[in-house]
Amino acid sequence: MFFLHGSNNSADIIRMATAYEFDQLAEQHGYIMVYPQGYKKHWNDCRGSASYAANTDNIDDIAFFKAMINYFVDKASIDREQVFVAGISNGGQLAYKLAFESPESVTAIATFAANLPEQSNLDCSQSGQPISVAIFNGTEDAINPYNGGLVDLFGDTSRGVVLSTRETVDYWLRLAGITSAAQEKTLPERDGLAHTSVIEQRWQNNEGIQVRFYSLQGSGHVMPSTITRAPRILGEKSGDISGAEEIIDFFLNQSE
Repeated sequence: MFFLHGSNNSADIIRMATAYEFDQLAEQHGYIMVYPQGYKKHWNDCRGSASYAANTDNIDDIAFFKAMINYFVDKASIDREQVFVAGISNGGQLAYKLAFESPESVTAIATFAANLPEQSNLDCSQSGQPISVAIFNGTEDAINPYNGGLVDLFGDTSRGVVLSTRETVDYWLRLAGITSAAQEKTLPERDGLAHTSVIEQRWQNNEGIQVRFYSLQGSGHVMPSTITRAPRILGEKSGDISGAEEIIDFFLNQSE
């Protein structure tokens, strides 16, 4: 499993910020956990207007990802059919790009705080191949707007316009040919905060492609966790679920 950090971040920091929970789950379930480092602390995702160097220098992060897979096939004999990618913010955007342009390289993806770019801001080819996806977005995210619009990273709006969360979920449902209603439930309250809650929706097509959506009510630009804290500047954090546990459950479900 690969976990991709967000903008202006690093592999070391995201590993610490998630309290090494992914490492602990990796040891528990017997998989390899990888935290790649982006070029100058960013990834070259599909947002064509982005001003950071990974985009302006046109870094080939798809080739980088494929090279990492080849490395682990050679050094650790991993199964190419069991490669999972999760990411937050800019890292979530790269996960979308991998699903767009190289779906044969990944088994499933999970994203936090990331909506798909609007068509006018989309600088990626789209294979049209369905893939299992889990999406976690906060309704009060001031950076990645839940209802779509201009991404605003503390005054930097160069990342352009994104779709709404609903439109992002619907894109992956359409690819999978899913038209049925979701299995929906509000997850149990765990953090004692009345203003945060989690609504989960699940779908699956006849070929086993799954889409999961976690609407993080009252939450900001952060990953939900029962054990970590987040900077206030990023908004409220939901402690009703562990994002790490949920995506590991989702990924392991693809292996069955």
